[in-house]
Amino acid sequence: NVINKLDAKYKDVVLMRYVDELSPKEISMITGDSENNVAVKLHRGIKQLRELLSENDGLTPHPNAGENVQISWDSKYETQVS
Repeated sequence: NVINKLDAKYKDVVLMRYVDELSPKEISMITGDSENNVAVKLHRGIKQLRELLSENDGLTPHPNAGENVQISWDSKYETQVS
């Protein structure tokens, strides 16, 4: 499972966000990290997931892999990944 290969510092916040569907604000309250730190960990975790998935496909990730993931905050502090 690729998720299990994620660094622990990213795995927890990625799972809380995309499996448990918690908001970054809720994650920050649970972890004690700032919302900004949570957003950074989400961004880096998604980037690492893309790299791991590329490795599993036998593809070489683009040097900017993950750079097109944009995390933005709306008025409800929901993270939007595109």
